[in-house]
Amino acid sequence: MSISVWIIAAVVWTLCAASLGISYWNYSRYVEEKRDPVESKRNLQTALYVRRDASISEAEFEKIASSHYRPYLMRFRVALILGLLCGVVGLAQLLAYL
Repeated sequence: MSISVWIIAAVVWTLCAASLGISYWNYSRYVEEKRDPVESKRNLQTALYVRRDASISEAEFEKIASSHYRPYLMRFRVALILGLLCGVVGLAQLLAYL
């Protein structure tokens, strides 16, 4: 194998590892946010006060509450898909040159 093939393989596997690492980090942040009862209770209490003061409906409040965790899940999914795709590309490249 030539040096350029090794460089391309290194880049692909680095992207794979970085994407999977970012995916893991975002998922752990999501779980941490969901499992911290003290912080969640404090945030919920503040949100309830704001809801009462602003006359926000229950449905609107549920949308706001669920959107707090959405960025973590979205980044987790995107990074996981990218990491898995890079892994598949890396394996295909590895098998092509064996």
